[in-house]
Amino acid sequence: MKVELKLKPGNLWYLSSVLEPLTNITNSDFVQKTHDQRTITSILIPVADVFTKKYKNITRKSNLFDAAKKYKVSLLYHECNALNLFLAEAWKQETDDYRKLQAHTIMLQMDKHFT
Repeated sequence: MKVELKLKPGNLWYLSSVLEPLTNITNSDFVQKTHDQRTITSILIPVADVFTKKYKNITRKSNLFDAAKKYKVSLLYHECNALNLFLAEAWKQETDDYRKLQAHTIMLQMDKHFT
């Protein structure tokens, strides 16, 4: 089952920045994680690439009028679920209010698909 998310450029920026460390994870760091963390990480590595490419593509073409435009991103259900779990943990660790707001907005949109 596919889940469609409609994200603003700020949401895409947040997702690409918070998922970026997963793309550079080393084998020794991966092994030190718990089984659940390794499962979520392995699911989210290709998802991180999707968000990074989408954000880079948007920033190349962006102008003042596209700031409020929403962009569609399709994820499989298990990818969306793993992203939701990851964001819930990232949200707890955020200290910046803007980044917390971005994470919360994305999680609210994903929660609509889980009920």
